[in-house]
Amino acid sequence: MSEKIVVGVDFGEEGDLALHEALRLAKRLDGAELHPVHVLPKPDAVGRKDQLDVLSHMLSAAAQELRDRTLNVAEGMGDDVWEQHVTVHVRFGKAAEVLQQVAVDVDADLIVVGTHARRGMQRLILGSVAEEVLRLGRFPVLVARPKNTEGLTASETIEPPREGEDLHEQRTFSRSERLRFGQRDGHIAGMI
Repeated sequence: MSEKIVVGVDFGEEGDLALHEALRLAKRLDGAELHPVHVLPKPDAVGRKDQLDVLSHMLSAAAQELRDRTLNVAEGMGDDVWEQHVTVHVRFGKAAEVLQQVAVDVDADLIVVGTHARRGMQRLILGSVAEEVLRLGRFPVLVARPKNTEGLTASETIEPPREGEDLHEQRTFSRSERLRFGQRDGHIAGMI
């Protein structure tokens, strides 16, 4: 059974980052399907032939741009060659609602979105597609952000105290081990 990943792509840095993370996941999952989605603003009124021609051209141009961006982001991920099942989607509407609908339509396992990481008044005015997708809450969501540890410091030690160290000075506990998941021995055989 393949994993289906829907990714919102806004033709900006945030969309490219979301696409990169979605591709990175899909590349690791054998048989995964990637569904990049670009959303165009909903047209006011449609009816005349010339309006339909313009909308058709917009859809076609956006689909080509989405395909090209997907290829460009994948090429920037390294020298290895791999194949990926990709279906591009371009729809009119509100971004969060369209992402949710595409996820329903393809029976997605995950939605990946980027974020502008706006704060304060700017966020209130412009809204947040990532926040709205999270609020709709029908699918697991991965919010892709650039890694930035500026202004943060790592813990002095992440390991548990060793014999002779002062336990009161230790404020963290970590344990690393290799765990085995999947089929286990029957509980009776394991007890004997």
